[in-house]
Amino acid sequence: MIQELLAPIREHFGQHPAVLAYLDRVQQDAVENSADFVPGEDDEHWWQAWERMRRQRELSRFRVNPFVTHEPEEGAPVLFEENPTFYNLFGRQAYRGDFGRMETDLTLLEAGALQRAEGGFLILPADALFASPGAWEGLRRFLQTGRVSIENLGEQYGALPTVALHPQPLSVDVKLILIGSGWFYRYLWYNDEVFRKSFGIRADFETEMERTAGHEAQIAGYIDRVARKETLLPVEDNAIAAIIEQLSRWASDQRKLSARLLLARQLLVEASAVAQQRQTTEEERHITDRDVEEALARIRYRQNALETRMDEMFRDGSYLIDVDGQVVGQINGLSILEDAGYAFGRPNRITARSYVGERGIVNIEREIELSGPIHSKGVGILQGYMTGTYGHDFPLIFGASLCFEQMYDEIDGDSASCAELCALLSSLAGIGLNQGIAVTGSVNQLGQVQPIGAVNEKIEGFFRVCEIRGLTGRQGVVIPGTNLSSLMLDRRVCEAVKDNRFHIWAVSHVDEILTVLTGMPAGSKEADGKFTPGSLHARVYDRLRQISQLARMDGREAERLRRHRSTSTPLQRFHRF
Repeated sequence: MIQELLAPIREHFGQHPAVLAYLDRVQQDAVENSADFVPGEDDEHWWQAWERMRRQRELSRFRVNPFVTHEPEEGAPVLFEENPTFYNLFGRQAYRGDFGRMETDLTLLEAGALQRAEGGFLILPADALFASPGAWEGLRRFLQTGRVSIENLGEQYGALPTVALHPQPLSVDVKLILIGSGWFYRYLWYNDEVFRKSFGIRADFETEMERTAGHEAQIAGYIDRVARKETLLPVEDNAIAAIIEQLSRWASDQRKLSARLLLARQLLVEASAVAQQRQTTEEERHITDRDVEEALARIRYRQNALETRMDEMFRDGSYLIDVDGQVVGQINGLSILEDAGYAFGRPNRITARSYVGERGIVNIEREIELSGPIHSKGVGILQGYMTGTYGHDFPLIFGASLCFEQMYDEIDGDSASCAELCALLSSLAGIGLNQGIAVTGSVNQLGQVQPIGAVNEKIEGFFRVCEIRGLTGRQGVVIPGTNLSSLMLDRRVCEAVKDNRFHIWAVSHVDEILTVLTGMPAGSKEADGKFTPGSLHARVYDRLRQISQLARMDGREAERLRRHRSTSTPLQRFHRF
């Protein structure tokens, strides 16, 4: 009878010897234990009920556990496992309680993501994968063997053995895709041979896209879909335009758009909440560009506690800064501060002092180990500029010190090198610099101004301080000309520039900055090697020649005294002292 029942199954799986061998064992087991299939009489005693339950559990070995099922019309599976723990990847063996003990059987075996993705694709987040104990080690074994085993981590790491089933390993054909930072990829590529052999295809994803009419239309469609899906208020065209403008600001480029659309979605949701709070009728309630601006202002307000505290220091004068007048050897540089993802700019007073000496340019921050390597490189470039510009016909011997005043944290980056150079040249020439003009940009040894990052935040940071101290109409910021396409400024700054209450100068060479800051020509080198008479460079050149002559005279006098002391008697040296 059992053989007849199994015949259709044997015919269906005739090409699988392992299945046929399994059916032979099923047939033999069923015949030998046929009494377990006979229903018992009504349970009169507890031991009879317990025996019935025992027989039912015993019969579970004849059940079929559909481990993985794929419908033919659904195509290859594509799975994204957000939590790639060991058990979620390779499957698990569950347990049930039975009178104080834990037991299991084949019906409690559960497939993992690798088995469910058989014949398809499995996408895993790399950071979560490496944070899960045992997950990467198990995945490495799979990459080497192509087989997946359901194992109990307790057997591998536990002190005591556990009773568990040991299912036969399964051969799995799946395409693995890891999503993560470039740091993960580079680290594993250089340190893990299995990873290098298995993940040979690398695809870099840009966080920005070109700002084209097609991309703007796609983003507008995305915003409309989000508004309908989240049941938000209707979105007006000017609100969509404001969100697209903000995407360009997040990309820090007028020609590009940020691909971080999740931020755009969050902004849209908050703008809808702002619009709902307005006292208007339901028919008039729409999301406008003003709602988007108000949402951005609220987001900044929730995050700008540190910025507000620093504004108070500028207001009460505890942070020393000048935004008017002229001072020799002093300039306002611009830096960026980031607090848990919120970035804002602030001005920093940079001072320079020059003197007779041989130490060259002394970076005070470096002396006390508060200067990062890129900032130290920028100061080193200044030495190269000075030597190449002024040291063509006499040894350049001078001493100078540069300092970020009231800066007590480590600084890095070279975006202050233009400001540092201008402060140094002002100190040497004895010419004051306009304190109402801040400078940002890096400089190379040829005096060319190079682009920097976060230019919008830096300009807005200085504008905010000028507003606190009082706008005079003569204030502004000097930026590299190559950063013009990066300008995506706040509306208040744009209106102030339009009304000539604030100014922005775009330059390409340090000479242009010196002219803006001093109001006098920087000058150029003439055929005889001298600089234009009366120019700033001419005054610096004359001062450096004077310092070098004094340093050489002092050096010759020191050498003469040294030689004299070496030939005089102890009593003579005493009298001379």
